[in-house]
Amino acid sequence: MVITQATLNALRRTFDRLFQTGIQSAASEWKKVATRVPSGSAQNIYGWLMKFPQMREWPKGSRRQLRDIAEKAYALANRKFESTVPVEREDIEDDNLGLYRPLVEATGQEALDHVDRGVFGVLDNGYRTTCFDGKAFFAADHPRYTKVDGTGVNEPESNLIKGELEVVEPTGKTSAGDLTIVGGGARKAVGGTFRIKCVKAGASRTAAKFRLAYDDEEYGGADLTLSAGKYEIPDGGGVKVAFTDAAYVKDEEWTFKPKYAPWYLLHTRSVLRPLIYQDRDAAKIEVVMNPQNDTVFHADQYLYGVRARRAFGVAFWQMAVCSTEELGEEAFRKARQRMMEIKWDGGQRTGFRPTLLTVGPGLLASAETTIKAQFGTGGKTNTLYNTVEVCDSSWLR
Repeated sequence: MVITQATLNALRRTFDRLFQTGIQSAASEWKKVATRVPSGSAQNIYGWLMKFPQMREWPKGSRRQLRDIAEKAYALANRKFESTVPVEREDIEDDNLGLYRPLVEATGQEALDHVDRGVFGVLDNGYRTTCFDGKAFFAADHPRYTKVDGTGVNEPESNLIKGELEVVEPTGKTSAGDLTIVGGGARKAVGGTFRIKCVKAGASRTAAKFRLAYDDEEYGGADLTLSAGKYEIPDGGGVKVAFTDAAYVKDEEWTFKPKYAPWYLLHTRSVLRPLIYQDRDAAKIEVVMNPQNDTVFHADQYLYGVRARRAFGVAFWQMAVCSTEELGEEAFRKARQRMMEIKWDGGQRTGFRPTLLTVGPGLLASAETTIKAQFGTGGKTNTLYNTVEVCDSSWLR
């Protein structure tokens, strides 16, 4: 086949059609948990009104009561993404483009899967994704003030329920040292804190130095001593404890992690959902087929690729509760009650209630037993039956 401009134009149209076919064939999950927000600049700045006051009685002859509302700023910068594939000139000349058809369609599907990965990635990392109040999206100490304008006494609210922790011991651990969690039962977090002690040769030592590291970064500053007492576990994730005293264990780490995988209760029936998909430039296919292009001329390759600008973030933390307790009836009721008890500044209830239980693949069976089974053990009616929808996402851990 002789490559002409008409041939290249037809190829461009074919690639675009295949790309759109791939997008339309993809199953999207992000709409269940996120709101799409168009963007027209490098970033969006969200001015959150913490809560518009509830309506009050307007007595005859009185004036409207004006209230100041605390406004919080939350900036979400757009990022640029791409995926590029070369098309060999010989494949065009030999009319061998059938090899590229599934690849181009898959590129369209990937453009949509990328949104799912981004949205659920934010949810999965909510324990370290900062939201509009300066705290992590999932945190035990979100500020909540007694006055509706965001002033007064801070009475913190929590949307994070921490379950039992377990210790992943290091490979090749020797008897030179040992690490246990004490207080409230072995290897169990109590109130989001833990206490450790080091034992060597059967003797307890309380002054051994150690450090806390979180995501490979030191947590809490300089070396601490066990005699200092309790140390708070950062929200979510694992905590690494490494002894720096040569008299104890050298160059070894213990990793603390939740014993059970996290799961999420979300309120998704408001205009704004808990997560944000910010769309600056939708994914589009771009094709380079100018014979004078450097890559075409020197490498004998035409190029097609996808480009998009977008960002992923969080909205109201009050719409989400994360739990690392074992998923079951008791833990579900606890998380549901936590969301329904959350208040705005000023003490007014949000009115949010869970509508979606979101889990990763490993918790689907537990979610179905808790929510989808009409009858429980011994034929007892399951009072939680279909109280929420279940979303099992392969993008979650």
